[in-house]
Amino acid sequence: MISIVTPAFNEGANLPTLYDRLVAAMREVGGDWEWIIIDDHSRDDTFAVIEALALRDARVRGFRLSRNSGSHVAITCGLHQVDADAAVMMAADLQDPPETLASMVARWR
Repeated sequence: MISIVTPAFNEGANLPTLYDRLVAAMREVGGDWEWIIIDDHSRDDTFAVIEALALRDARVRGFRLSRNSGSHVAITCGLHQVDADAAVMMAADLQDPPETLASMVARWR
């Protein structure tokens, strides 16, 4: 199982696109996976988007920090939720292309 950990701050607009690209990328990788998204107390609809994605797909889990704490704290929080063989951190703003997961996981395997 692979866990993808994503810190998110005011990323409500990007998360659906990232989700679609993750699903496609992980279809190529194969195997079980989950997406753990940590909302760093966003001011936009980030957590509502996370909740909607989680309702649609059981592989998506979301957590919301009680205050804005920064991406490092959000990543650490996400890593504490991982129950997988490997974890990958992926930024919510699409700076980390999900399409790179196949080669990363292949090297890990």
